[in-house]
Amino acid sequence: GIFIFIFAFLVLFTFGMLNIVIAWVIQRSNYHSEVRSMREEDSKRQSAKALMQHISCLVDARLEMEGSTHLSFPDFVTLLMECPQLSELLEASGVSKVRTKRLFNA
Repeated sequence: GIFIFIFAFLVLFTFGMLNIVIAWVIQRSNYHSEVRSMREEDSKRQSAKALMQHISCLVDARLEMEGSTHLSFPDFVTLLMECPQLSELLEASGVSKVRTKRLFNA
């Protein structure tokens, strides 16, 4: 009788401990996944901010050069052709020429 009780206790205790260890591993894994995701989003935000600042500087310089306060789509296309660096930045950030045209049509 006592051996059955001890055996049942050991089986249940071992199962309980295994359950706790697995839960802890999953919790730590989820935590690190969230941290990695937040770092990636922060990195994307920083690169988007740098891209927008660079584009703003290029557009402002173009507007000053022309003495204008408005940038039309043809002017923007000309700016892309004259400044391959801007075109490379846009392509690197995943902004296609079709999307830029949509921005001007919006």
